[in-house]
Amino acid sequence: VSTLTPEEAAAELSKVGITIDNTAVTTEESADVEEGRIIRTDPPAGTEVSQGDVIKIVVSGGPNDVSVPPVAGLVQEDALSLLTRVEYAFDVRVMEENSDTIAAGTAIRTDPVSGSIVQKGAPVVLYVSKGPEQVAMPALVGLSEGQARNLLADLGLIADVKYEVVRSEEHTSELQSPYVISYAVFCLKK
Repeated sequence: VSTLTPEEAAAELSKVGITIDNTAVTTEESADVEEGRIIRTDPPAGTEVSQGDVIKIVVSGGPNDVSVPPVAGLVQEDALSLLTRVEYAFDVRVMEENSDTIAAGTAIRTDPVSGSIVQKGAPVVLYVSKGPEQVAMPALVGLSEGQARNLLADLGLIADVKYEVVRSEEHTSELQSPYVISYAVFCLKK
């Protein structure tokens, strides 16, 4: 399928029950292969494959054009290493952002997005997770339960209330409604 377009290759390969993995198509510069045509496949040409197998392709972006590789899920060091390899040589700037679902130090995405065709050495922003957003815990002692819950909800936190009867000179049990007299921080962001 070398030198065919991806569409031509997909049509030819479908005749023998083989498909192209469209989520893993990469592009790299080539002065020898016309832009938009296949340079090579994985597995390589000549390798025996079976019906139902899926292959990956590398498409020519013409001279100096490359595809931004996927880095989501890689640790920052590995993502940087990939983006700055000789075949890409991207000028990478790292930006951090909070994520409740992606561990700190893990690549979230790039800008331009993975799969975009750009010039070799182009500027690329790598977004890396800082983990969940941190919030400053407000003072709750002396607030009513409702006030404390509302204040926490405004910060995106959920209160897990434990009730305790307290009788002392400092705190009487004759209060109209429960008041916060102490708290422990076990809050998770919503």
